[in-house]
Amino acid sequence: MPQEHMLNRQGWCAHQYNEADFIIMCVSEQYKTEIDMYECESQIDDKELHIQFIYSLMLAELKQNGNKNSRVIPLLFKGCTEVNIPQWLEHTYVYTWPGQYRDLLWCLTKPHTRIKLQSQRNHSTSTSHVNGPHSI
Repeated sequence: MPQEHMLNRQGWCAHQYNEADFIIMCVSEQYKTEIDMYECESQIDDKELHIQFIYSLMLAELKQNGNKNSRVIPLLFKGCTEVNIPQWLEHTYVYTWPGQYRDLLWCLTKPHTRIKLQSQRNHSTSTSHVNGPHSI
């Protein structure tokens, strides 16, 4: 975190969270313990590592999207099991590391979206007489 944002760490974290295309949740027993503690407490301590704060942002986004997960990607490392994943992500595809790194890369780069965007751009720029066609 840049030094100038140290006084407003939650604001900086919220901004970074909102700018992210995806949030990779690195699942571990310790993470699950931290989340369970958060769900029992009502206060978020600004001096913490923001685990609870980011978790609260994920839950708020989930509620806003009608309980549909659109950006949080659970990632299991060796030695962790699906028991450590928060219950609200039970219907989300879970990736394992390193076994599914290619599948995760595919998900994160969304090639089907890039292809669609490229064809839309080519169509819109082919009608432009000033710019001409562009390639990505």
